Amino acid sequence: MTGKEFYVVLKLSTGEQIMGMLEQEDSTHLQIISPMILRAIPVLSEGKEHITAHPYCQFTDDNVFDIEKRNVIYIWSGGGSGE
Repeated sequence: MTGKEFYVVLKLSTGEQIMGMLEQEDSTHLQIISPMILRAIPVLSEGKEHITAHPYCQFTDDNVFDIEKRNVIYIWSGGGSGE
């Protein structure tokens, strides 16, 4: 890592929320490195949620995924990092 990585959170049309490093983007696809699925687990006794993360696809050693933009509801970038 260089400190110039650009992290994004994606909400997919399937309802999944994914966080990872945006490597490339063109008019139809996003290339995400090391994507993680984010899940909110309610803790009813505390009135809070805990956030968990695990690899987007646990059954492969690949760490780069191309995601079609037509499957993305929104992208949140948080303004970038390392600047």
